[in-house]
Amino acid sequence: YESAIGHFEGALTPDAKTFKEELPLAKEMLAGKEEKKVMLYCTGGIRCEKASAYLKHHGFKNVYQLHGGIIDYKRQIEHEQLPSKFKGKNFVFDHRMSERITEDVLGTCLSCSVPCDDYTNCANHACNRLFIQCATCRETMQSFCSTECREKVTVRA
Repeated sequence: YESAIGHFEGALTPDAKTFKEELPLAKEMLAGKEEKKVMLYCTGGIRCEKASAYLKHHGFKNVYQLHGGIIDYKRQIEHEQLPSKFKGKNFVFDHRMSERITEDVLGTCLSCSVPCDDYTNCANHACNRLFIQCATCRETMQSFCSTECREKVTVRA
């Protein structure tokens, strides 16, 4: 879900729901490229440590990391007034859910498919799906991911 709203130009973005799922997929996508340079990036740099060790353990020789993650990258490019190679938003793990890096909008609304990069948690607490939803659909759908979730709403006590 992170790369749906932002990623570096030309980045390989494994289709995984969790970081744990992503590691074997990344290894598979990079099979045969063990001698090539691999540059890893993540939100703040922490998961890169684990991913780097994983790839090195599996025979990748030239594994590098973006120090400080996208958070520090944004600070550096703004300070140096450089163009960003990262497009869109950086997914963050707090109430904001994302931080704009560039004006590029890479995602689409789950409900109507218009360009959008705003995440919503489904209002049905039994579902709690994280999905992209535009402001119009968020209002119309009341922050539910589907009519089924809206009809079978589970409220926290």
